[in-house]
Amino acid sequence: MPEFRRIPVIRSLIVALALSSGARAQDPAPPASPPLDRAELGVRYWLSTGENKHAHNAQGAVPSLGNPTSVLLYENLDAHVLEIFGRQVFARDWFVKGMLGIGRINTGSFDDEDFNAGQVKFSDTTSSVSGGSLAYGVLDIGHHWRLKQGTVNLGVFAGYSQWNEEVEASGATDHLGFIGGDIDRSVKVINNSLTWKALRFGFAGQFVFGRARLGVDVAPDPLCAVPQRGQPPAAHLAGRSRPGAEHRAGG
Repeated sequence: MPEFRRIPVIRSLIVALALSSGARAQDPAPPASPPLDRAELGVRYWLSTGENKHAHNAQGAVPSLGNPTSVLLYENLDAHVLEIFGRQVFARDWFVKGMLGIGRINTGSFDDEDFNAGQVKFSDTTSSVSGGSLAYGVLDIGHHWRLKQGTVNLGVFAGYSQWNEEVEASGATDHLGFIGGDIDRSVKVINNSLTWKALRFGFAGQFVFGRARLGVDVAPDPLCAVPQRGQPPAAHLAGRSRPGAEHRAGG
């Protein structure tokens, strides 16, 4: 049974531009509606770094293989991302919010380790991630409760999210000689595509501090599907087929 683990990306907000309907910076008078009732539309740019790690066990089909049989790690995946986000309150205490983003993965590395029974490593290669892309979308609907005359809103929401990621790796350093030597970095050795589809349930909070506003969302993804396809260099470059060389993972 394949095991897949996604390590969350670390996001650093670089530039943010938010537009609120009915906002007038030059007017010191209190707005006609509570500050958190206004429609929001904005653009964000952020940098991220993250990694994907998954493993599979083929020992049931070939007892001489280890458990896990193969461990694949994409790490230090540095990306630039542009995001559009929005939020709208309706029927006074309900809201809908969402975001769309697209980005480019610039650098990273891909490590592929394979094991025989007893976890004796028989293959170990490292490749350079030469490029990639990512795209994602989130749509949530929720209900909030107003506190402190509308300057604090606490709520719950449910929604759907999808994350698409594709990376290409080039070259290979053959640490154990299994694939017959190193491969030049000019040679593409793998293309890996990943799609996360998830139902979201979470909590939302918005707080006003003078002219500043803080929004916090906490949303674990308890239900998700992760179809993935990709073949590591040690499988196809060595001209041999091993169980699980092409992966489909689900969670």
